Amino acid sequence: FIFHSKSNSQIVTIPDPNFVIWLEADWYCSPCITGNQLDTQCPGVLMITDMNLSSQGITDLTGIEYFLALDTLNVTNNVGITNINMSSSVSYYNCSFCQLTVLPSLPDSLNYLICKNNFLDSLPVLPFALSEIDCSNNLLIDLPGLPDSLDILDCSENQITYLPTLPDSLKILDCDNNPNLACLP
Repeated sequence: FIFHSKSNSQIVTIPDPNFVIWLEADWYCSPCITGNQLDTQCPGVLMITDMNLSSQGITDLTGIEYFLALDTLNVTNNVGITNINMSSSVSYYNCSFCQLTVLPSLPDSLNYLICKNNFLDSLPVLPFALSEIDCSNNLLIDLPGLPDSLDILDCSENQITYLPTLPDSLKILDCDNNPNLACLP
């Protein structure tokens, strides 16, 4: 008897060798990757919710968008990182100390954005559910419209000249050290 089962796997190439090393070392992901080929339908890929990729030397996150259950993504201190097309489920995103000049489009699910200590001169449209932003120590000259859900905003150490309308929900505001901005008392 010969049995043939049809596989629904989709294989994608992970171009960054350091991201491959992290995936191979992760208990959930290791069965899903062979060489630099990731099976996007593998249970480990479909169920992982938290990725701490901090200080891994990763510069390309191609493939991250296939981790559909991903809730927390920390890519802190990966200098030169590019191509961060995260899945639509991410609610916590930390990309501090990466020397980024631009952020990707942010998913509607995002609640926490921490992008301090980069070279950002603008932020993308902010999701409606966002409750915390730390964009301190960048090159921002202004901020986009702020969501009504925002509780915490740290935009200190930038070049901001004016603040947009602040939401009533805001509990903490730090806008110190913006040379041309008179921060609110």
